[in-house]
Amino acid sequence: MTKKTIVKELEEKPEGNLETSKDIDIQLSYSHDILDKRYVLYNWLDTKVNLSLAINSALLGFSYILLKNEVGTNLLFIKAMIVLAMTLIGVCIYLCLTLTNPAMKSKIWKRKKDKLITKQPRTSVGIAEFEPDEYFSFLRNLEKPEMLKYNVDQIVKMNAIVIRASKKLKAIVTLSALSLILLLITLIIDYMFL
Repeated sequence: MTKKTIVKELEEKPEGNLETSKDIDIQLSYSHDILDKRYVLYNWLDTKVNLSLAINSALLGFSYILLKNEVGTNLLFIKAMIVLAMTLIGVCIYLCLTLTNPAMKSKIWKRKKDKLITKQPRTSVGIAEFEPDEYFSFLRNLEKPEMLKYNVDQIVKMNAIVIRASKKLKAIVTLSALSLILLLITLIIDYMFL
């Protein structure tokens, strides 16, 4: 079944009506497609974060060398610009490191006789709550609407992770650009006046 077929059939079907097995199969397939796209985007963002971490680490080293070479200079302005650039780079590195910490909080919490149940068959944290035989049984007994519900839950939580990561990545790129501009201005001033 192609993506166009899935979208066409979903558009023709009224919302929330799961009358046939074919309907839920289409929705399950569509939810898998959405979830796959979340993971692809998450991997893309992770690559960009790692690249930013490498670039900012190199900039920090360059800044240190630049500062060390400016020790004899009486221009406090140049030293302050280098220290400010190093501070921005340090913030970027910190943000990158916070994004490399795995986000493994996607549990489904259900209230059952005042006891929270954290078992979720789609996530690492949720699966860890099962014994192997129990997990096998749980998967075999899942109905398609429940599968769809678990997919939707994971889509929403993965999307929140992706949005949070993309916002932090924008901040990282902005701060990296500012620190690079400060370092370039410092080099220009240093070359022209000293």
